[in-house]
Amino acid sequence: MKILRTGLHPSEGLLNGENLVAGPFDVSFGEMVTSALWKEDLQGWLEFNSIQAPEEGQLKRKLMIEVAQRHVNAAIGRNASNRKMLQEFFGEVKFVANPELLGREFKAVIW
Repeated sequence: MKILRTGLHPSEGLLNGENLVAGPFDVSFGEMVTSALWKEDLQGWLEFNSIQAPEEGQLKRKLMIEVAQRHVNAAIGRNASNRKMLQEFFGEVKFVANPELLGREFKAVIW
């Protein structure tokens, strides 16, 4: 099933709580979801490639992640959470747009 949209339009009633009956509400719910999906993808890539955090004193390699233009911010993660997670494994983590990629496709280059 293809999901076209997540979340609700943040109307005045939702923002001030008047029309909120129950449950969690966050104006950036969609961003939170896409950030979490990217985190799963990136963690899966780390596991698939058996990438371990470097030992104390060991030089950290650099990582460049190429993603579709419209997914750069989501791939970096809310509050840069995905970049921070990857920095546990790599000294420098860079995200760049690649116009040839679609959806959540990505290419990773380690050096």
